Amino acid sequence: MSVWKSPVFYFGILLVAVVTALLAAPYVVNWNGYKESLEAYGNRLTGRTVRIGGDVQIALFPWPKLTAHQVAIGNPAGVEGDPLVHSEVLTLSLQLGGLLNGNLNVDSVELVDPRVTLIRTADGEVNWLMSPDEDLRRSSLLSNVRLDQITITNGTIRIDDRKQGFTTDLVAMDASMSADAIEGPWRLKGTGNWRETPMAVTFSSGTYKDNEPFRFGIRLTPGDPALPVLAVDGGWQDATFEGDLSVTPQDAEGQKGSVEGGLRPLALKARLKANAERADLAEIKIAPADSQDSGTLIEGTAGLDLGGVLKGEIDLKAPRVNLDTLLGAEALAAWRSGGVLALTHSFAGHMPRNIDGRFSLNVSVLTAGGETMNDVQLAATVTSEGIRIENARAGLPGRSAMRLTEGKVINRDGAAELSGVLAFESSDLRAFAGWAMPTRKAGFESWWKGDRGRLKLQGNVAWSPSQVSLTGMQYELEGLPGRGEVVLRQGQVPSLAVRINTESLDLDSLLSSSGATAKGHAFEILAMLGPLLSGTHTIDQHLVLDAGTVTLNGVRAQDVALDLGTSQSGFEIKAFDIGSVGGARLKADGLVLSSADGPSGDVTATLVADDPRGFLRLVGLARNNAQWVNALGQSNV
Repeated sequence: MSVWKSPVFYFGILLVAVVTALLAAPYVVNWNGYKESLEAYGNRLTGRTVRIGGDVQIALFPWPKLTAHQVAIGNPAGVEGDPLVHSEVLTLSLQLGGLLNGNLNVDSVELVDPRVTLIRTADGEVNWLMSPDEDLRRSSLLSNVRLDQITITNGTIRIDDRKQGFTTDLVAMDASMSADAIEGPWRLKGTGNWRETPMAVTFSSGTYKDNEPFRFGIRLTPGDPALPVLAVDGGWQDATFEGDLSVTPQDAEGQKGSVEGGLRPLALKARLKANAERADLAEIKIAPADSQDSGTLIEGTAGLDLGGVLKGEIDLKAPRVNLDTLLGAEALAAWRSGGVLALTHSFAGHMPRNIDGRFSLNVSVLTAGGETMNDVQLAATVTSEGIRIENARAGLPGRSAMRLTEGKVINRDGAAELSGVLAFESSDLRAFAGWAMPTRKAGFESWWKGDRGRLKLQGNVAWSPSQVSLTGMQYELEGLPGRGEVVLRQGQVPSLAVRINTESLDLDSLLSSSGATAKGHAFEILAMLGPLLSGTHTIDQHLVLDAGTVTLNGVRAQDVALDLGTSQSGFEIKAFDIGSVGGARLKADGLVLSSADGPSGDVTATLVADDPRGFLRLVGLARNNAQWVNALGQSNV
């Protein structure tokens, strides 16, 4: 048979012609004419206006590929701003076999410089809820679309909440996505930067089905191992999300912490229900991340209205919290040195501008320093201006209790300040002081031998990084009333100022038991003042005492005034006056400076007494039954 008569020959010519046309088509066909058709299909698919601002290019050989430039999916009517999605370059690689079979099988999708903008308007409308064409949704076309691989290069996700005036970005995002079909299930894995912090992102979803929740999970892992992992897993239906929220520490070397270290890692789990207007947390459980530390620390609920002003409430409860196991020595030291203010300042600095929330915490037993605090309560309101403390109270060691009312925490000059009305009561002040100041416990217990100290006081407290003060103080010590103030100033040379005004001060009740000798009282007084007079301390101190009567060694001194200041350079007695002690009067003042050669200076004292016996017993130079003092008469020293 002649080759010209063979059907195979003509089939071969046809095949060559088709291949030649496929090779030439991208260069001779203006594919931009298909923009309108592509945009119309995009409109049906998303329920939004789809625009292709640049050129459309299609290559059919060796594999079908469509490339569109400046592709955008718009916002719903009434929402102004950047479109929901915008990509500089969108490239689809298609399967030729799928096209021949009537299916749109997509091998891969490449997005270059895509930008996703999620907007909530001041009226509460959102731009991310799309409505595909009903006919398109009911057809089998979407189920025939396979998205085996989607590559995102240098993407950006912006959250623009205009109702809260809040904007944040996840930038420099590189990710890969895949799906069996447009309705899912979807999978994403990528990295990006949030507020200059590297962040790993994973996302997975189920298959979208009408009238069923769309289930998905998101996991955010910061590049800084000190920051926790945030995970959300649940379902979205009727504009509402319901699922689980967890915040867990990352697995890192030394994560468990130790008694010498900082905060032991905690994990938070809760049930989350949220929509565009409100988020509620139920079944909150905060517990040690280490599985060997069993038991829940804190439980509770929380809710937040996402309106123009964030309004919410957090209610937490715990039967028992042990700070000695939760906090290491490093963290406890930071807490005692004012770290709470630094933590509060950091918290307040990251609060949204529009917030009004109430916080309450109740702990039945709180352990710290080996001692327990009972019935710890905190009720506060958090606003953009600071924190208002309605009530903060705790049962403290030494059968003591503390309560702070009318409190507030504000940021001033870049630091947090705490103020309020402090009320304190103790039936065993010595035990409380030993718990609050463990490093000085041995020192004051060496002379504090008498009554344990029953104290009630109330005053205005102010605490800032530069100073702590208690002013307008009214107190009762062992039933004897008084008033005064205490100011501790920080700085290169810290200082402590104490001012006491009282009608009566009974030192005998505190210094020793009834069987102690007078001489012992004098040495106890010197031991108590020793650190003040040694010149080796690192804090300047100023003591002002104005007492109607002072009882010591069984002797009552009247109209006592003491003004004593000490520093690293020495000490100064500005005034030491005793108006009357058994018929004697005493005045003293002086200045003594410390130097490398030893102390130098002078103290001048004047004693005028018709009968000096009471004064000698007061200072511990004579016992109550000493016979030699009976011969003393009028004295002028």
